[in-house]
Amino acid sequence: METVLWAAFVVFAVVVVVRYFLRDRNHPTPESILNSELNPTSVVPPYTPSAPVHSGVETEATSTVSATIATNRAHSIPDFLPKLPRQFVVLDLETTGLDPKRHEIIEIGAIQANLDSDTHPTFQTLVKPESRIPREITAINGITQAMVEESGTNLTQALAEFLDFIQDLPLVTFNAQFDMAFLDNAARKHGLTINNRYTCALQLARKAWPELPSHRLVDLAKLGNLPNDNTHRALGDCRRALTIFIAAADAYGRKISWNRLPTHEETVETVRIG
Repeated sequence: METVLWAAFVVFAVVVVVRYFLRDRNHPTPESILNSELNPTSVVPPYTPSAPVHSGVETEATSTVSATIATNRAHSIPDFLPKLPRQFVVLDLETTGLDPKRHEIIEIGAIQANLDSDTHPTFQTLVKPESRIPREITAINGITQAMVEESGTNLTQALAEFLDFIQDLPLVTFNAQFDMAFLDNAARKHGLTINNRYTCALQLARKAWPELPSHRLVDLAKLGNLPNDNTHRALGDCRRALTIFIAAADAYGRKISWNRLPTHEETVETVRIG
C-alpha cells in the first residue's frame, strides 16, 4: 500500500514540476494561450448536433483563431504569424471506424482560417454511409443512422463541396495520419485527387510541449480550458484543433513541416519497387 501511495505521489510531483516548468518558459505555454485569456464572447458559437445539419459555408465575424492571434500579439511575439500561411484550412472527420479501407466517413467539418481577417468561413456536412453506423460509434460522437438518413448527403457530393471549399489551401488536421488516409482513400474511389499540402497539429503539439503526459485533443483542450461542447463532432473538434495548432506553432518556434499525399503514379511505382 505504501508503495502505491509513494508512486502516486511521485507521479503527482512530476506533473506539478512539468506544469511549473512550462509556465516559466520564454514562450507562452498551452495554458497561457489556450486558457480563459480567450474572451468567451470571442469564441465561435457552439455547433449544436441536434440542430438541422447541412453542408455549406457560414461567415463568422469573431472566432477562436481571431482571439488566439490577439492573445499571441498581446504576448509581443513578432515572429509568430510569419510561421503560418496567411490562409489555411483546419479539418476533421468522423468515421465508422479506424480503417480507411473498410470504414466510411460520416461527417466532414472544416474552418478556413484567415490570419489577415476576422472572418473565417466554415464547412460542415453529414455523409450517408453505405453501411449502417455501428452503435459503438454513435456512442462516441452521437451521430445516429437516423441523422445521416435525414440530413446526410452522399460521399460524392460531400467530397465535391469539400474540395471546392478547401481550394488549394494548406490543410491542418489534428491527426493527419488518420484523416488524410480517409480523405485520400475516399477521393481515389471517386476519381478525385487531393494535392493540397498538409501538416499534423498532433505532431506539432508533441514537439511544442514534449513534457506533457498526453497530447490527445481532448486532454490539450481540457488543459487550456477550451469549450468541450460537441466533442467528437467534426466542426467542434476543428475549433479546438485550430486553437491548439496556433498555440503549438507559437510555442514550437521553428519552421513547420508540410507534406503531400502520394500521387497515383507514385503509389503504383512504390508497389512495383516493393
